[in-house]
Amino acid sequence: MSTLLSATAHAEDAVELDWSAPAGCPDASAVHERIRSLAGETLRTKERLRATGRIERRGTRFRLTLTVRDGDTVGERTVDSDACTDLAGAAAVALGLLLEDKRQAEAAATQTKPSKPEGDPKPSPGPAQDDVTQDGPPAATSDDGERLFRAMVLLPHPTYDLGPLPTPSIGLGAGLGAKFEAWRFLAIGRYYPTVGVAASDYPAAGANIDRLSAELWTCHGFRSGRVELAPCLTGSLDHYTARGTGLDVAPRSGRAAAFALGGGVAGDVYLFDWLALSATAALRVETSRPRVTINDFGEVKKLGPAQASFALGITLIL
Repeated sequence: MSTLLSATAHAEDAVELDWSAPAGCPDASAVHERIRSLAGETLRTKERLRATGRIERRGTRFRLTLTVRDGDTVGERTVDSDACTDLAGAAAVALGLLLEDKRQAEAAATQTKPSKPEGDPKPSPGPAQDDVTQDGPPAATSDDGERLFRAMVLLPHPTYDLGPLPTPSIGLGAGLGAKFEAWRFLAIGRYYPTVGVAASDYPAAGANIDRLSAELWTCHGFRSGRVELAPCLTGSLDHYTARGTGLDVAPRSGRAAAFALGGGVAGDVYLFDWLALSATAALRVETSRPRVTINDFGEVKKLGPAQASFALGITLIL
């Protein structure tokens, strides 16, 4: 009587995999199972592959870094995706392709040089350098994938300002900035239309005041899904031009600058990865308080001690 024995090939025997992934993502056993379903007889190779796979969360997306060592050959790739399940599948496909290359190389070496010692044939490292085709966004490198550094363009932001002028001001702002990981740095310019101020002792005289503002913002963001909130430090340099108006008042101009420091918050709702609906709010304290005066009439107005501003607009993230 004869007995027929069959041996089952296991992915664990062909690939030595060091795997780590966030909770909820496929584990090493799931990756081995996928390799086994893809590779089939390819698992019957003479040498094992050694691979390290790391899945990390990058904001709302995931990144796979897969390093493969086959003898003296080392290959590494990065793949980004919205779902970590896709990344586990990409790792299995990459390792399955390498195993197929090893099997073909070993078969060719056996046919052409049967006396050559095992282990000499080395598979081409080509697949370990190529991108894996998968559903969703294409694979990206560290330079053009989930970039750490991104430019920001603030399209015209309507602004509502309280103080330091005696009446609320509605202006318009725009700016440029940069994001580095969770940090953002912004430079914003704002223009406010002319505000008329009457002298308290002689209402027939007064001044028209124009204001230009340059602001710097430094913020650290905290993002959840499509919403990001960022507490900020902010400072503004305000330039005022006042011109006398009214009966018996010469229309002369005077200029002054004032610096204000304070804090604020920036909020973004991401409509797309590159486009956000943005809002800012700030409260700053004046370090000096310019006075508006008219010769022969005295002081018209002393500017206020603080300013509060609110702005809403669209931001491009490039």
